[in-house]
Amino acid sequence: MLKSRRLALASFIGAATAATALLSPHTAMAAGPAPIPTSADISALRPQQLELLQSNTPQTISVNPQTGKVLSVVEGGIVTPAISQHNICSSGDFCYKSGQTPYADQGFYGSAGTKTGSWPYRSYFNTGNYTGTACWTYQGSSPCSGPWGPNKYVTFNGALVTGTKVTLY
Repeated sequence: MLKSRRLALASFIGAATAATALLSPHTAMAAGPAPIPTSADISALRPQQLELLQSNTPQTISVNPQTGKVLSVVEGGIVTPAISQHNICSSGDFCYKSGQTPYADQGFYGSAGTKTGSWPYRSYFNTGNYTGTACWTYQGSSPCSGPWGPNKYVTFNGALVTGTKVTLY
């Protein structure tokens, strides 16, 4: 009985030690760069890209969606656009103005990026402090403006459109 308790306790301590080592962030850091998976087709990469792929440097790996072949490796992560939107137009915002109550104005601000949506009854847009593009639908067509620089007011000749996209550059 005593021997089986010792064995059970030793097994528990051993399992707990192994689990702690596996979950420890320090263990993962000390392991070095992860190896390139043997199943990865990296034949399209240049020597500099292979070197980067084998490093711990943050990187973005582009693959062929059909085959999984690695097409490129670049330093850095994917940049997520930081464009923001709210239902008011603050000073300096790229603003899609409502032409009908109770629909709110839509203000866009922040850094470069694109927001899509459906903002009905827009009467004009103002680029504010930004260079940007607006898209809309009207009577079956879906045009976009060219990028307009800061402080431009673009009207729809008295018509109301449905805004669909804003891009800040």
